[in-house]
Amino acid sequence: MRSTSLACLALFVGGSLVAVLPAPAQTVSLRRGGEQLTIEVGNAARLPADFPEDVFVPTDARLERVERTGDGRVLVELHVPTPPANLVDAYAASMAVSGWTAARVAPIAGGEAQAWEKDARAVVVAASGDAAGTRLRLQLLPRRGATATAPR
Repeated sequence: MRSTSLACLALFVGGSLVAVLPAPAQTVSLRRGGEQLTIEVGNAARLPADFPEDVFVPTDARLERVERTGDGRVLVELHVPTPPANLVDAYAASMAVSGWTAARVAPIAGGEAQAWEKDARAVVVAASGDAAGTRLRLQLLPRRGATATAPR
């Protein structure tokens, strides 16, 4: 496990330093079931450089966690200050415009779920409301039954 140093947020108001708050960041690398797994949390979380441009990420989303496995699967957790109903509608519209096809997905308790397929890729979307907006979880994985990886 590798922990990055803590970044700090200082608020400068009216010529005075008001508060210093830690901004936690952590990166963990481990092997699970014979596969390499990397988890980035807080300020350490970054979208992978090869994150597909055709997967909708709301512009006002705050990235909270990224998990990457050795087989190319990515799990991204975000927080969006938009109510869930508005966000899932925007998500569906944006994915359809980008050429994704809706797929079947089991409902989730306390939230909304969507699944999308394109080429040899799939995206599973889960959205649940909280007091400040929506928790959004995107899982990018190979499409079931796909034999080759399509370009992103």
